[in-house]
Amino acid sequence: MKKSVLEMSRFETSELAVRENERRIRALKRSGKRFNELRYRLEDCSYGGTPCGSLACKICNRDLRIDLVDSAVSSITRSNIDTWELLTIIPYRKALDDEELIGFDLKAFKKWFGRAFRDLGFTGPIWGMIEVDYHSYAEAWLPHFHVVLPKTSNNELAYERLKQSRTFYYETEFLEGTQNRPFQKDPFDVVDAVEVLSYTHKLYGSEFYLNSRRKKVKGVLYGSRLVEYLMFMDNHSYSELRFTLGVSDEKWAGLRKVHSNKRLEHHD
Repeated sequence: MKKSVLEMSRFETSELAVRENERRIRALKRSGKRFNELRYRLEDCSYGGTPCGSLACKICNRDLRIDLVDSAVSSITRSNIDTWELLTIIPYRKALDDEELIGFDLKAFKKWFGRAFRDLGFTGPIWGMIEVDYHSYAEAWLPHFHVVLPKTSNNELAYERLKQSRTFYYETEFLEGTQNRPFQKDPFDVVDAVEVLSYTHKLYGSEFYLNSRRKKVKGVLYGSRLVEYLMFMDNHSYSELRFTLGVSDEKWAGLRKVHSNKRLEHHD
């Protein structure tokens, strides 16, 4: 069983993280002088300066993912629970246009979700992250939750209540001609915890578009959309994205302090 994301063959190397930062820097540079402040911070971080600690930085996010995922995997391993579930929840009615993205209140969004999640009866230990993707066919940014939780009879009952609840219901088709899928549940065994938690803690959104057959395809953010997303991420902190239930905050508080104080060294 893998105990660290560094044991994953597909986990990005520090060199690939620098290369991705360079792509982001080029996008910011092409977009004009008003993005120079973030560009300069990413450049300094990429080429040996003080780590910037920004959510827009692939290098700093890689560091944080190593710490967060490895800590969560250690907790899951010690729990003696063998079967877990990855629950994805998409509140379609919370979709945002470009202007709304900039002023999006992540704290209020997470508070709303946390209250609804607890009221439905879910119990921890639970690790979750907010993610925001761009859907070009709808011209909208769509915030959603990835939640890792133990498969228990209590959580199975809570999931049934979730499906019957109107809290996340949205009758308008987000993609014309297709049925909305606000919930998706995927079971996994504890031995796969590293891969699943690496996915939920990737700290980066994607772009979804329709191909020539009108099939939804997942791609990488480019150009102005990438710049919009980087500015959004830079405006927020790690703690605003993270959702936990029944998990001690002691380890997280330490990690938050380390990363907010700008680390002197990156993980190799």
